[in-house]
Amino acid sequence: MLILNLTKSEAGQYPAIQVYSGPEIPAGYAWWPNSLEQDTFEQYEGFIIPTIKRGTVSSYQPNTEAWESWQASRPPEPEPGPAGDTPTYADMASAIKKGANSV
Repeated sequence: MLILNLTKSEAGQYPAIQVYSGPEIPAGYAWWPNSLEQDTFEQYEGFIIPTIKRGTVSSYQPNTEAWESWQASRPPEPEPGPAGDTPTYADMASAIKKGANSV
């Protein structure tokens, strides 16, 4: 069975949906039916607004406002370095053959 931890982060993000094999759903969690798609949950990285009825997530929608705010607060992805900055396997093998102190 799949379950959703109902404790959101400060930013409003729900943790990843979990596989659970216990006999009862733990407190603080809701059952996520197999019939409920997860693509939108993953696309918005857990920033959702769930509708929960009797301990079951019956539907949800993306919380685009919280997701966009979170995206804007993240540092930018580092630019890739110029080609040749990262040694290749061949470079490392050659250095080992020459001796580790020559690098």
